[in-house]
Amino acid sequence: MRIEVLLTPDCRHAVEALVRLRSALEMMGLHDATFTCRTISKPSEAIAADFRGSPGYYVDGRDIFPGDGAPTLGCRTFVDGTLALPTVGHLRDALQSCDPL
Repeated sequence: MRIEVLLTPDCRHAVEALVRLRSALEMMGLHDATFTCRTISKPSEAIAADFRGSPGYYVDGRDIFPGDGAPTLGCRTFVDGTLALPTVGHLRDALQSCDPL
C-alpha cells in the first residue's frame, strides 16, 4: 500500500497533517510504515490528481477522504466541513478501511 500526502506549497497545516498521519499509523501498530509527500502547485496538477484541497491523503492513488466539489488548490475541510485537518482517529479509521498495509 502506497500512502501519499498531497499539499499545496503554502499549506499552513502541512506539518500537523504529517504529525497526525504518523500518529495514526503508530496507533495501528505500523511504526515502520512510510509515506511520501507531493506538492500540488498548478491547477492542472490538481485536476490530474483529483485534488480537493490541502492536505489530501491518498492510498494507492485514491483519496481516503473523498468529497464533493471541483479540484482546487485551496484549503480542505474534513468530516463535517469545519475541520481543517482530520483527527488522528479519523485518519486511523480511513486507513483501516483500505487494504492491509
